[in-house]
Amino acid sequence: MPLEKSQIQASPEKPSPSFLTPWLTIAVGLALVPVNCYWVILSEDIWNAGHPTLTTLFFNTVFSLFVLLSINRLLQTIAPLRAMRREELLTIYAMLCVATSIAGHHFLPLLVPTIPYAHWFATPENEWAQLIHPHVPSWLTISDKRAVQGFFGGQSTLYTDLHLYTWLAPVFWWTLFILALLTGMLCLCVIVRKQWVEREKLAYPVIQVPLVMTHRESRVFKARILWAGFAIAAGIDTLNGLHFLFPAVPYLHVKLRGVGPLFTEPPWNAIGWTPISFYPFVIGMSFFLPLDLSFSLWFFYLFRKILQVPVAIAGGHSYPRGSGRFFDYQAQGAWLGIAVLALWLTRRHFAAVFRGLLRPRTASDPEEGRRQRWAFGGLAGSMLFILGFSYYAGMSLWVILVFFGIDFAIFLALSRARAESAPAHQNLWAVNASGIVVNVFGSRRLGPSNLSVIALFRFFNRNYPSHPMPVYLENLKIGEQANIGLRHLVIGMMLAAVVAIPASFWILLHHAYEGGMPFAFSGREGFGAMHKGLSHPSGMNYGAVLTMGLGFSFTLLLMAMRQRFLWWPFHPAGYAFSINFGTDYIWTCLVISTVLKWAIIKFGGLRAHRKAVPFFLGLVLGEFVVGSFWSALGIILHIPPYTFSIH
Repeated sequence: MPLEKSQIQASPEKPSPSFLTPWLTIAVGLALVPVNCYWVILSEDIWNAGHPTLTTLFFNTVFSLFVLLSINRLLQTIAPLRAMRREELLTIYAMLCVATSIAGHHFLPLLVPTIPYAHWFATPENEWAQLIHPHVPSWLTISDKRAVQGFFGGQSTLYTDLHLYTWLAPVFWWTLFILALLTGMLCLCVIVRKQWVEREKLAYPVIQVPLVMTHRESRVFKARILWAGFAIAAGIDTLNGLHFLFPAVPYLHVKLRGVGPLFTEPPWNAIGWTPISFYPFVIGMSFFLPLDLSFSLWFFYLFRKILQVPVAIAGGHSYPRGSGRFFDYQAQGAWLGIAVLALWLTRRHFAAVFRGLLRPRTASDPEEGRRQRWAFGGLAGSMLFILGFSYYAGMSLWVILVFFGIDFAIFLALSRARAESAPAHQNLWAVNASGIVVNVFGSRRLGPSNLSVIALFRFFNRNYPSHPMPVYLENLKIGEQANIGLRHLVIGMMLAAVVAIPASFWILLHHAYEGGMPFAFSGREGFGAMHKGLSHPSGMNYGAVLTMGLGFSFTLLLMAMRQRFLWWPFHPAGYAFSINFGTDYIWTCLVISTVLKWAIIKFGGLRAHRKAVPFFLGLVLGEFVVGSFWSALGIILHIPPYTFSIH
């Protein structure tokens, strides 16, 4: 449930004078983008200590907004004319969110080690030189082992002629591809914005925290109960952070503790890794979810865990941390079902957009019509570039259309699900075009060239915990709530991507040559799957397709029951999120939040719920502020810091 209007948009705000123009605001945001990328990459990829992008609300951007608000409060006292307005603060926040999603562990950092992976890890035993190398596009990869020896081994420097020249071409082409991909996502978000943001007024729970933080008329920061929640979360992380530096200080266990080892005998050990956690910020974020979704998330998680036992008895395959292939295929079908539902619910809007494109003079809103034409043109141009890029890399035309059709359908489904109700953590393991295309058409029909490009594309369709497209859509909702001009917001986000991509490449390469690339699982997964497909060519995986159909049908059934019966407690997005690995990290927090919210509404009504909102907001802010302090301190002192987040 989103925050009450009185808390986030009590009345249209009167613009206050500011010395910052929209372009100067964008310039300030761009100056902060490289710093933000450095923070994210150092925390997640270099030290593996603190993962801001494993949660749907990035703690680094909330902390940055908190610091900007503190500076702004001081400026309002000593130099009121120099203070920033809400629109400017949230524009910078939106730009930092875009930069974070790009620099996050599950996007661009997955690509960098994939570029030289196929040649560096080729051995006489795996025969990659004969099976894979002839089909890998040379202009997108690196084959010179001398140039990447320091990249994987460290004890070197990026700044030699050999290293810089070797990386220049692939970085340039991949930068263009990522920009085209992100532009296509942003344009698609602009196209659906009118329907999902203004007409349907979906909840967008992820953006409630920055909206409340920046609203001048909100009384939430004056509520003592907020500071009570803040003190609890901040106290836990202060104590645990001190314990990290000084082990004699006591430690409070709130992070993951597995109970799976309690079940050691078959078939009960099939439940696999089953963690218990009590993250205060997850409990706080989950309070803003609708009750039916929060209940569905942990119900379907437990449903999956229980079902793993009969699946194991029947000979089911055990996959990462107990999540069987049976459930991965269900998740693929479930998210395709969510995509179909999203397209169906938006069908009239899409029809209106196309009519406006064909007959612009008949549009009822000329300004919106111009926006839609620009967005459609940008989407078409991006798709044409992606098509040409993929075709030249070795993909067949029909595979390109199917692959990106599936991918953008999943992106759209995830964005819609996040707009309605977003859990604190999402992980769509195995829900990607790579796996679906191989299962449906088989590696034999796809052939080595298609499999090679699919392996290289693994980085942007792997598991989506910090995917850029939902971030774009949430930022557009922020713009609508805070009266930010759409043109300047879109330009700001596009420029943030233009700066964040090369900055992230440079930061990753610089640190890799100094200390070695600490991970390369995207390349291992992508080229490992390619090697398997070439060594053991396969046709359609009928079991996978049937199981996908089961997940697809069950999702549509849940939606039909939800629309037909008001009392129906199960949300299709809860099934889609939890049937696949991801909810494992936070399910106990969801149980706590669901019970607390139900009890507050049941015994105190909506009035008690409104009074409780600041407490749960305080849990989020307290943990984000103190946890970010420890993370920033680690960067300043150049030591791995204490991490409070999901890890």
